[in-house]
Amino acid sequence: MGARDGMEPEERSVIDRCLPLVYQKYLNDPKPENMPILGDLYDCLREQKERQAQRIATALEIYVNGSLRVFNHQTNVELDNRLICFDIKELGKQLKSWVCSSCRIRCGIVLPSTAMQRKYTILH
Repeated sequence: MGARDGMEPEERSVIDRCLPLVYQKYLNDPKPENMPILGDLYDCLREQKERQAQRIATALEIYVNGSLRVFNHQTNVELDNRLICFDIKELGKQLKSWVCSSCRIRCGIVLPSTAMQRKYTILH
């Protein structure tokens, strides 16, 4: 999947079309249990006609239905806790890269709001 420098424009467009559909339930009722999971994006991609959508969905299969499906569910991490530790040392190389990326995204969401509340954040 993707061009040399990442995803092709057509692939980006398909994902861009699916994401609002996948997040609609959560945006209408923003409760944690309504937060979409990767499988929701996979299902939406499978419903699209373009071959690019089918190619992206096929690339996601290992994370949704395959051996790396461990993250295809609602989180059990209490993200409102004062201290959150993501211990990833036991994960395989492929999963570790994906989880590190997810943690960076989470920090990018949380850090600006905690700074405004004058809370300290330490990343180690």
